[in-house]
Amino acid sequence: MVLDTNVLVSALRGNRSRLRTPPVECLKSAQRGALELVTSPGLLAELLRVLAYPKLAVPAAEAHAFASLVAATAQPDGLVRPEGRLHVLQHDPNDNLVLETALSGRADYLVTGNLRHFAELGPTDSGLVFRRVRILTPRQFLEEL
Repeated sequence: MVLDTNVLVSALRGNRSRLRTPPVECLKSAQRGALELVTSPGLLAELLRVLAYPKLAVPAAEAHAFASLVAATAQPDGLVRPEGRLHVLQHDPNDNLVLETALSGRADYLVTGNLRHFAELGPTDSGLVFRRVRILTPRQFLEEL
């Protein structure tokens, strides 16, 4: 499973507030080893960039500790280096990296808080799917498990 940056940010914010939100539960499941987390250096860099936004008010040390936690949760097999550059998402081209990571890591699921970013891939009978990767919200993902 790949957790999109928006899900990871929500998980951090939920943890800070001691909430049991779907993003928190997705990350905790990976930490317990119930699910394999897949990420990439590019997604970790994006996470750090987003956590540095002033409106989130995440201290740099906390942001780096959280990114390290995500990387450690993905280790050893879930930290991948995408092999290609996709250009299938035009609305927000940065989301192509999320798809690349899922494909390179052979993830079955891409979990995102914003399905609209992937809607241009077109729905199938089983929802949003791209080359065998199912794209779901955190709530949908947990319900499917």
